Amino acid sequence: AVVSFGGALNKEPAISCEDPERLVAAYRAVIARYDASIIDLDIEGTSISDGAANARRAAAITRLQREEPELRVWLTLPVAPHGLDAPAIALIESMVQGGVILGGVNVMTMNFGGSRDAAASMHEASVQALLSTWQQLDGVYRRNGTPRAEAEIWRMIGATPMIGQNDVAGDVFTLRDAQGLAAFARSVDLGRVSF
Repeated sequence: AVVSFGGALNKEPAISCEDPERLVAAYRAVIARYDASIIDLDIEGTSISDGAANARRAAAITRLQREEPELRVWLTLPVAPHGLDAPAIALIESMVQGGVILGGVNVMTMNFGGSRDAAASMHEASVQALLSTWQQLDGVYRRNGTPRAEAEIWRMIGATPMIGQNDVAGDVFTLRDAQGLAAFARSVDLGRVSF
């Protein structure tokens, strides 16, 4: 089980809590309550571009990982077939540069809308999004002087499709799409798959 903070309809704690001590305490309380060894920070919408919140989050998580070195931290971010947008990459960079040891980046392979080629299936668009994310994540670690092996980057990437009808008309993730994504995930040893 993974404890997730944030999401489309909720505010991740670093957005609304500006006091560094209270922010650390808020994360710590949930981690302790559920004896969590993995947390997920689901950052969406305008929250991705909140530089002050991103800095607070990185500082708080770095501190928690110093206290509990086994704590694994994932980011969940929106993606398109061409990959993550610039604010999402900047958020990842802020976490890495802030000292956070990321377990991985989980991309929401859903609601592609106009970013998906009309001829591409949801499976094909999802695989393209994962390939693009691999390139971007590889770039983040290379730019920060800590390159990773190809297989290690794949284990640091997750995919979360919205099964069935997505929020965007025309985006329907079928059983055939699920089979294709599962086969791709196995072929690269993807770090996480959920829905």
